[in-house]
Amino acid sequence: SAAWDQAINQRTDLELAYQLEHRGYVPDFKERTSDTHQGKVSLQFSGKRPATDVTLIGGYRVSKAKAKDGDEVGGVADDEDVSYKGPILGLDGRYEFSREKNTRWSGDASYLLGYRKYDSDRAFDVYHNGRHDLIHTFEAGMRFAMRPHWAVRGWYKYEKSDATLGAGAPGTSVVGSYNQSQVGFSVDWSGEAWRTHAAAAAPTQP
Repeated sequence: SAAWDQAINQRTDLELAYQLEHRGYVPDFKERTSDTHQGKVSLQFSGKRPATDVTLIGGYRVSKAKAKDGDEVGGVADDEDVSYKGPILGLDGRYEFSREKNTRWSGDASYLLGYRKYDSDRAFDVYHNGRHDLIHTFEAGMRFAMRPHWAVRGWYKYEKSDATLGAGAPGTSVVGSYNQSQVGFSVDWSGEAWRTHAAAAAPTQP
């Protein structure tokens, strides 16, 4: 991944980011092996309180799957194609509730909406041909930091995917739709590994 950040003004920052993700599957499912490219633009607005901001997110994802496993007869495709493309939109916020000499309490919340349109044009691939998904992801967390090194964060994440299949899929099929919840807790330690002293100021010319 790579990112470029630029301050627009004192309280507004623009970030452009690119991410490449490779997913490899075991030989029995190697037709699902894929490379996913994602471009993202983020616009962050900082509040008057320290460590308080709101970020708008927009981007686009393109996932290209291998879509073959090597046993094709006469070069005729006989495997499913899980390639897809689509936009992502989101909102991310962070708020600091309290700040003491050595401690900080803060909270964060985010919402991400993703749309996926599958590329498959294979008539037999009834679960991907004509399919599109709408994915909602919500996450909220609380963070307690103890200066200068430690921080702990607890979080909850909920994801809901609504899949709409093409006309060739069985009418009662719900393949692709799901709901999932996750709860997590993390402990972080950070410290300085290296510091260089600023160069002495040049003497003032008379």
